[in-house]
Amino acid sequence: MKILYYFEPWIELAKPHMRYFNLKDQLGPQIRAIKNACPEVEIMVIIGEGTAHKCAFENYDYDKCDYVVEIKQQDLKKLYPNYLEASKSLYYKQDNHDYADFLAQETCGFIPDVVISFLAPLPDMSTAWPDALTLYAEFGIFSRKPYPKSYYFDVAGMFYQSSISQYASEILNSRYSSEEIFRLNRLRNETIFPSCQNSVIGTLPLKLKAEQFQCNLLLPLQFSGYFGFDCCAPYVDQFDYLTNVFDTIPSNIGIFVTEHDGWPKVITHHNIHYLEDKYPNLLWSPEFSNISAVSQALMPLVDGVITVSSSMGLQSMLWDKPVFSPWQSHLKGFSFVDSLGEISIDNIRSYQTGYYDAAILTLLSRYYLIEDITYDARKFIAFITHLYHNRQAQSFIELYPQTDSIMTIIDSVESKFTCNSLL
Repeated sequence: MKILYYFEPWIELAKPHMRYFNLKDQLGPQIRAIKNACPEVEIMVIIGEGTAHKCAFENYDYDKCDYVVEIKQQDLKKLYPNYLEASKSLYYKQDNHDYADFLAQETCGFIPDVVISFLAPLPDMSTAWPDALTLYAEFGIFSRKPYPKSYYFDVAGMFYQSSISQYASEILNSRYSSEEIFRLNRLRNETIFPSCQNSVIGTLPLKLKAEQFQCNLLLPLQFSGYFGFDCCAPYVDQFDYLTNVFDTIPSNIGIFVTEHDGWPKVITHHNIHYLEDKYPNLLWSPEFSNISAVSQALMPLVDGVITVSSSMGLQSMLWDKPVFSPWQSHLKGFSFVDSLGEISIDNIRSYQTGYYDAAILTLLSRYYLIEDITYDARKFIAFITHLYHNRQAQSFIELYPQTDSIMTIIDSVESKFTCNSLL
């Protein structure tokens, strides 16, 4: 078997080293495990010059992969004007034959059986690699402590193009035994819910303000200038997104707003007074920036999550709370509303406990691979081999194999849970 790992070669959002960490810390352990357990598997890695620069600085050995291809920014700019235009063109599957030819040339005759692209859209490579299976990979339902890492490897694409978007109805209507549902609820009640009970969130004065509202929702802001948001929603930036949500949702619903760490702040001293005066249901504190995984810490205080494409939408389902995501992302099929204007106190209260149970069990057992499987070479090779031979399947259950029993998977999630990380 030959596997090609593709990490976005463009320098994204003025952060040359961003994909280095995806290589070294996320999929590097998988590469190393495969080479140790299955040395006959040939592995090529495609990276950009920003990632290569960081690898050289850190003396990173690429975890024993066989071939490394570095793509220069100047070569990319001959094909596209910039990263965002390139990623949008590739995501929307426009005419990208020149880039496909370029990649085929850069790989010097290496013909992969499987291509794993981490958070990067790819051109149609069927001419150069007619039999290759392309898997689009990213973090899954959770990635931050106290949860274990999880990943998906999707045969169809990312976000709205993903398999879970295509098969949302089937996923929601899957069937499980009462014992499996009971085990999921035990995970929630004994492990997930207690992880946030002693969070410092509960000591903030903001909690008292939140109690004045009949219902509260969470709006975890993301970041713009990135195809994973810009291709899923029509907003020019996060401030536009924020104000549109508040302008649409009734003011008797409190909305906690959090920001994605590591990116420029949306709520600043330039606009906070305006926002607080215009939107009395805004629930925000400057202390949020000092709290690790603040969106996760807020889950006990909210009745649901509004999001375009954040993993917090999936975590809302895990918490047995509605997700409100009427945009063009992988969450649309699971959204409790078809438009923001439908959100109301009555709508939120109409949510039926257990609505997402089957979806969560299906996604955890077939789609979102936790560390035990992602970094177990033989289990992972078996998983992608199944995908390779069943890529034309017409149902989610036929396409994605169950990686283990429900009980074993939940036991594994539970065993890796570090409940003190949010305290």
